[in-house]
Amino acid sequence: MDSKHAVSIARQQFKRGKDAQEVADHIARLALKRHTYDNVAVAVVDILGSKEDGWKAKKKKGSSGMFGMF
Repeated sequence: MDSKHAVSIARQQFKRGKDAQEVADHIARLALKRHTYDNVAVAVVDILGSKEDGWKAKKKKGSSGMFGMF
């Protein structure tokens, strides 16, 4: 599984309300289902944080792109 596909899966899972650990577990299970038994490692970082944490990204005026929200 290439990284583009893994990111796509992660986004789908986050939209379904999964947390970072659940997303990582899901991607690892998919890799193992594809008979990729050697060197399976998944690291998922939720840079936007959980809605329950009360943290909300604020976009600066005139900024854009992934890093423009900080």
